Amino acid sequence: MNGSVRDEALKRIESDGLWTAILSLRTADRAVLILRAREALEFRDIARILRIREGTARSRYRRALLRLRELLPEGRDEG
Repeated sequence: MNGSVRDEALKRIESDGLWTAILSLRTADRAVLILRAREALEFRDIARILRIREGTARSRYRRALLRLRELLPEGRDEG
């Protein structure tokens, strides 16, 4: 991603309140969310990195998504 596209994406994240919502997540849930959504890692790899069970990684990811849906305005597509 080039600099201007990255900068625009960061501005949008900040202006949409997404980053604030992500930061409000529990640390453990936020870590799984970022590794899955941003780094596109498989749950087995996330589990290995964080030294947790794969099922725990899955449940933390789901909890993070549900919490973001509660925090973000209706109609927003989190991808």
